[in-house]
Amino acid sequence: MQSRRSRRGLIASAENLIGRAELGECPLDIAHTRLFECTKKKDLLAARKLFSFIARHGLESSSAWGGKLINLFTHCGSLEEARQAFFRVVKPSIATWYSIVDSYVEFKECRKALEFYDMMLLHTTIEP
Repeated sequence: MQSRRSRRGLIASAENLIGRAELGECPLDIAHTRLFECTKKKDLLAARKLFSFIARHGLESSSAWGGKLINLFTHCGSLEEARQAFFRVVKPSIATWYSIVDSYVEFKECRKALEFYDMMLLHTTIEP
């Protein structure tokens, strides 16, 4: 359970994010900054809020952001949300495929990692 102090910090961070967006700062710049912060802190609640922000700006379906979100959720301890982030990507790159395979390996779900690896081989033209 989060302390009141850490909740206040998240609220202040969210208010800062909104303020920066209102000032015209690029959503991409804001998202990159928050991505680094969430990954470093391994804060799943903040990661979910960041995902919502990224999705509102239509970035989550890109291969580049998909891989970043997969890694973020993996570092925050949510393999299910990492998997969901993967399936939101319209056209996964080889790096995005590697991200999801690595996520399953990190969670010691080797059978699933191999399933995704096999799917990668079927859906990409790049040889391993």
